[in-house]
Amino acid sequence: MVPILQSICQWSDIFYKEDNGNEMVQCQKCDYRRYPERLYKALMNSLTVLTVWNGERFVGLARVLDDTEMLAQIHYVIVHPDMQYEMIKESECMQLLIKQKVFSFTDTYDVYDSAGNPRYYVKAEFFTIGHRIHVYDMNGNELGVIKQKVLTFMPSFEIEISGKYYGRVVKCFTMFKPKYDVDYNGWRIEGNFMGWDYDVYDGSHAVMHISKELFRWGDTYVIDIMNPEEELMGLMLVIAIDAANCSDGN
Repeated sequence: MVPILQSICQWSDIFYKEDNGNEMVQCQKCDYRRYPERLYKALMNSLTVLTVWNGERFVGLARVLDDTEMLAQIHYVIVHPDMQYEMIKESECMQLLIKQKVFSFTDTYDVYDSAGNPRYYVKAEFFTIGHRIHVYDMNGNELGVIKQKVLTFMPSFEIEISGKYYGRVVKCFTMFKPKYDVDYNGWRIEGNFMGWDYDVYDGSHAVMHISKELFRWGDTYVIDIMNPEEELMGLMLVIAIDAANCSDGN
Protein backbone atom coordinates (compact mmCIF):
# COMPACT_ATOMS: atom_id res chain seq x y z
CA MET A 1 0.00 0.00 0.00
CA VAL A 2 2.87 2.41 0.78
CA PRO A 3 4.24 2.44 -2.81
CA ILE A 4 0.73 3.26 -4.03
CA LEU A 5 0.52 6.22 -1.63
CA GLN A 6 3.93 7.41 -2.76
CA SER A 7 2.76 7.29 -6.38
CA ILE A 8 -0.35 9.31 -5.58
CA CYS A 9 1.68 12.03 -3.83
CA GLN A 10 4.12 12.16 -6.74
CA TRP A 11 1.25 12.61 -9.22
CA SER A 12 -0.05 15.52 -7.17
CA ASP A 13 3.42 17.11 -6.99
CA ILE A 14 3.21 17.13 -3.19
CA PHE A 15 5.51 14.21 -2.44
CA TYR A 16 8.54 15.33 -0.48
CA LYS A 17 10.67 12.22 0.06
CA GLU A 18 10.41 8.68 1.33
CA ASP A 19 12.02 6.99 4.30
CA ASN A 20 13.54 3.62 3.39
CA GLY A 21 10.64 2.99 1.03
CA ASN A 22 8.34 1.96 3.87
CA GLU A 23 6.96 5.13 5.38
CA MET A 24 5.52 8.32 4.02
CA VAL A 25 7.35 11.44 5.20
CA GLN A 26 5.01 14.31 5.99
CA CYS A 27 4.46 16.39 2.89
CA GLN A 28 5.98 19.86 2.95
CA LYS A 29 3.63 21.31 0.31
CA CYS A 30 0.27 20.05 1.50
CA ASP A 31 -1.96 22.31 3.59
CA TYR A 32 -2.63 19.40 5.90
CA ARG A 33 0.81 17.90 6.57
CA ARG A 34 -0.40 14.52 7.76
CA TYR A 35 -2.63 13.85 4.75
CA PRO A 36 -0.56 10.88 3.46
CA GLU A 37 -0.91 9.12 6.80
CA ARG A 38 -4.64 9.79 6.91
CA LEU A 39 -5.03 8.52 3.35
CA TYR A 40 -3.11 5.39 4.29
CA LYS A 41 -5.41 4.76 7.26
CA ALA A 42 -8.50 5.44 5.14
CA LEU A 43 -7.46 2.93 2.49
CA MET A 44 -6.38 0.30 5.00
CA ASN A 45 -9.72 0.58 6.80
CA SER A 46 -11.74 0.34 3.59
CA LEU A 47 -13.49 -2.90 2.76
CA THR A 48 -12.97 -2.41 -0.99
CA VAL A 49 -10.22 -0.57 -2.88
CA LEU A 50 -9.96 -1.20 -6.61
CA THR A 51 -6.58 -0.55 -8.25
CA VAL A 52 -5.72 -0.25 -11.93
CA TRP A 53 -2.36 -1.27 -13.38
CA ASN A 54 -0.71 -0.83 -16.76
CA GLY A 55 1.62 -3.80 -16.66
CA GLU A 56 3.59 -3.27 -13.44
CA ARG A 57 2.81 0.44 -13.31
CA PHE A 58 0.14 1.62 -10.89
CA VAL A 59 -2.13 4.12 -12.69
CA GLY A 60 -5.21 4.61 -10.52
CA LEU A 61 -7.56 3.49 -7.80
CA ALA A 62 -11.15 3.79 -6.64
CA ARG A 63 -12.34 3.54 -3.04
CA VAL A 64 -15.74 1.93 -2.60
CA LEU A 65 -18.04 2.28 0.40
CA ASP A 66 -20.59 -0.50 0.81
CA ASP A 67 -22.90 -2.14 3.33
CA THR A 68 -21.64 -5.65 2.38
CA GLU A 69 -25.12 -6.59 1.16
CA MET A 70 -26.94 -4.40 -1.37
CA LEU A 71 -25.50 -0.89 -1.61
CA ALA A 72 -22.12 0.28 -2.90
CA GLN A 73 -20.89 3.79 -3.61
CA ILE A 74 -17.67 4.99 -5.22
CA HIS A 75 -16.21 7.46 -2.72
CA TYR A 76 -13.42 8.78 -4.92
CA VAL A 77 -11.36 7.90 -7.99
CA ILE A 78 -7.68 8.80 -8.47
CA VAL A 79 -6.04 8.49 -11.92
CA HIS A 80 -2.47 9.23 -12.94
CA PRO A 81 -2.45 12.52 -14.92
CA ASP A 82 -0.45 10.97 -17.76
CA MET A 83 -3.09 8.26 -18.15
CA GLN A 84 -6.21 10.41 -18.00
CA TYR A 85 -5.96 11.52 -21.64
CA GLU A 86 -5.07 8.00 -22.76
CA MET A 87 -8.11 6.54 -21.03
CA ILE A 88 -10.38 9.14 -22.54
CA LYS A 89 -8.89 8.57 -25.97
CA GLU A 90 -9.34 4.81 -25.78
CA SER A 91 -12.95 5.18 -24.70
CA GLU A 92 -13.94 7.64 -27.42
CA CYS A 93 -17.34 6.90 -28.86
CA MET A 94 -18.00 5.79 -32.42
CA GLN A 95 -19.40 8.54 -34.63
CA LEU A 96 -21.55 7.96 -37.70
CA LEU A 97 -22.63 10.66 -40.15
CA ILE A 98 -25.67 10.77 -42.45
CA LYS A 99 -26.33 13.57 -44.93
CA GLN A 100 -29.61 15.25 -44.08
CA LYS A 101 -31.16 15.16 -47.55
CA VAL A 102 -30.87 11.40 -48.01
CA PHE A 103 -33.65 10.20 -45.73
CA SER A 104 -36.45 8.89 -47.91
CA PHE A 105 -38.15 5.56 -48.53
CA THR A 106 -36.97 5.58 -52.14
CA ASP A 107 -33.35 6.55 -51.47
CA THR A 108 -30.11 4.66 -51.31
CA TYR A 109 -27.32 6.31 -49.37
CA ASP A 110 -24.07 5.81 -47.49
CA VAL A 111 -23.42 6.20 -43.77
CA TYR A 112 -19.97 7.66 -43.05
CA ASP A 113 -17.53 7.43 -40.17
CA SER A 114 -16.05 10.52 -38.51
CA ALA A 115 -13.25 10.65 -41.10
CA GLY A 116 -15.76 10.84 -43.96
CA ASN A 117 -15.23 7.27 -45.15
CA PRO A 118 -18.29 5.24 -46.23
CA ARG A 119 -19.05 2.62 -43.59
CA TYR A 120 -22.57 1.38 -44.38
CA TYR A 121 -24.83 1.34 -47.41
CA VAL A 122 -28.56 1.78 -46.90
CA LYS A 123 -31.21 0.87 -49.45
CA ALA A 124 -34.83 1.76 -48.87
CA GLU A 125 -37.70 0.08 -50.71
CA PHE A 126 -41.39 0.82 -50.91
CA PHE A 127 -43.96 -1.92 -51.44
CA THR A 128 -47.73 -1.82 -51.47
CA ILE A 129 -47.61 -3.94 -48.31
CA GLY A 130 -45.12 -1.72 -46.48
CA HIS A 131 -41.63 -0.30 -46.40
CA ARG A 132 -38.32 -2.11 -46.03
CA ILE A 133 -34.93 -0.60 -45.33
CA HIS A 134 -31.82 -2.73 -45.81
CA VAL A 135 -28.43 -1.98 -44.26
CA TYR A 136 -25.28 -3.40 -45.89
CA ASP A 137 -21.58 -3.23 -45.21
CA MET A 138 -19.40 -1.76 -47.95
CA ASN A 139 -18.76 -5.24 -49.34
CA GLY A 140 -22.45 -5.67 -50.09
CA ASN A 141 -23.26 -8.04 -47.21
CA GLU A 142 -26.66 -7.43 -45.68
CA LEU A 143 -26.34 -6.73 -41.96
CA GLY A 144 -29.90 -5.92 -41.05
CA VAL A 145 -33.34 -4.96 -42.29
CA ILE A 146 -36.14 -2.77 -40.96
CA LYS A 147 -39.64 -3.93 -41.91
CA GLN A 148 -42.85 -2.00 -41.62
CA LYS A 149 -45.53 -4.00 -39.88
CA VAL A 150 -48.72 -3.68 -41.91
CA LEU A 151 -52.33 -3.36 -40.77
CA THR A 152 -51.45 -1.38 -37.65
CA PHE A 153 -53.12 1.81 -36.45
CA MET A 154 -49.82 3.66 -35.95
CA PRO A 155 -46.53 3.23 -37.85
CA SER A 156 -44.66 0.21 -36.53
CA PHE A 157 -41.25 -1.01 -37.66
CA GLU A 158 -39.52 -4.25 -36.72
CA ILE A 159 -35.73 -4.47 -36.59
CA GLU A 160 -33.82 -7.57 -37.66
CA ILE A 161 -30.04 -7.99 -37.49
CA SER A 162 -28.38 -10.96 -39.22
CA GLY A 163 -31.81 -12.50 -39.70
CA LYS A 164 -32.72 -12.29 -35.99
CA TYR A 165 -35.57 -10.20 -34.60
CA TYR A 166 -34.26 -7.60 -32.12
CA GLY A 167 -37.24 -5.37 -31.44
CA ARG A 168 -39.60 -2.76 -32.79
CA VAL A 169 -40.37 0.95 -32.85
CA VAL A 170 -43.99 2.14 -32.78
CA LYS A 171 -44.96 5.77 -33.19
CA CYS A 172 -47.58 6.66 -30.58
CA PHE A 173 -50.57 8.88 -31.23
CA THR A 174 -50.05 12.37 -29.79
CA MET A 175 -51.34 15.86 -30.52
CA PHE A 176 -47.97 17.41 -29.79
CA LYS A 177 -44.36 16.27 -30.20
CA PRO A 178 -43.90 12.68 -31.39
CA LYS A 179 -43.47 9.85 -28.93
CA TYR A 180 -42.32 6.32 -29.55
CA ASP A 181 -42.89 2.98 -27.94
CA VAL A 182 -39.48 1.32 -28.20
CA ASP A 183 -39.06 -2.36 -27.41
CA TYR A 184 -35.42 -2.82 -28.37
CA ASN A 185 -32.62 -4.24 -26.25
CA GLY A 186 -34.13 -2.70 -23.11
CA TRP A 187 -33.25 0.80 -24.32
CA ARG A 188 -35.28 3.97 -23.84
CA ILE A 189 -35.16 7.27 -25.73
CA GLU A 190 -35.57 10.88 -24.65
CA GLY A 191 -35.45 14.19 -26.50
CA ASN A 192 -36.60 16.01 -29.62
CA PHE A 193 -37.03 13.49 -32.42
CA MET A 194 -38.28 15.94 -35.02
CA GLY A 195 -35.28 18.19 -34.38
CA TRP A 196 -32.83 15.29 -34.36
CA ASP A 197 -31.67 16.01 -30.85
CA TYR A 198 -32.27 12.99 -28.62
CA ASP A 199 -30.53 10.41 -26.47
CA VAL A 200 -30.78 6.66 -26.00
CA TYR A 201 -30.24 5.06 -22.60
CA ASP A 202 -29.83 1.59 -21.18
CA GLY A 203 -31.08 2.21 -17.66
CA SER A 204 -29.01 5.19 -16.47
CA HIS A 205 -26.22 4.40 -18.93
CA ALA A 206 -26.01 6.55 -22.07
CA VAL A 207 -25.96 4.47 -25.24
CA MET A 208 -25.84 7.19 -27.90
CA HIS A 209 -26.65 10.81 -28.69
CA ILE A 210 -28.24 11.90 -31.97
CA SER A 211 -27.89 15.46 -33.22
CA LYS A 212 -27.87 17.60 -36.35
CA GLU A 213 -24.70 19.54 -37.14
CA LEU A 214 -23.24 21.54 -40.00
CA PHE A 215 -20.47 19.76 -41.89
CA ARG A 216 -18.65 20.64 -45.09
CA TRP A 217 -21.42 19.06 -47.19
CA GLY A 218 -24.22 20.79 -45.26
CA ASP A 219 -26.56 19.77 -42.46
CA THR A 220 -25.69 16.29 -41.25
CA TYR A 221 -27.22 13.82 -38.83
CA VAL A 222 -24.60 12.80 -36.27
CA ILE A 223 -24.84 9.59 -34.23
CA ASP A 224 -22.41 9.40 -31.29
CA ILE A 225 -22.36 5.82 -30.00
CA MET A 226 -20.63 5.35 -26.65
CA ASN A 227 -19.79 1.67 -27.08
CA PRO A 228 -18.43 0.76 -30.55
CA GLU A 229 -19.77 -2.78 -30.07
CA GLU A 230 -23.30 -1.31 -30.18
CA GLU A 231 -22.64 0.63 -33.38
CA LEU A 232 -24.85 -1.42 -35.71
CA MET A 233 -27.65 -1.78 -33.17
CA GLY A 234 -27.61 1.96 -32.62
CA LEU A 235 -27.70 2.75 -36.32
CA MET A 236 -30.60 0.38 -36.91
CA LEU A 237 -32.62 2.04 -34.15
CA VAL A 238 -32.00 5.55 -35.52
CA ILE A 239 -33.12 4.51 -39.00
CA ALA A 240 -36.21 2.80 -37.59
CA ILE A 241 -37.18 5.92 -35.61
CA ASP A 242 -36.78 8.07 -38.70
CA ALA A 243 -38.83 5.61 -40.73
CA ALA A 244 -41.65 5.76 -38.18
CA ASN A 245 -41.43 9.54 -38.09
CA CYS A 246 -41.68 9.85 -41.88
CA SER A 247 -44.59 7.42 -42.20
CA ASP A 248 -48.28 8.18 -42.35
CA GLY A 249 -49.93 8.80 -39.04
CA ASN A 250 -47.78 11.79 -38.02
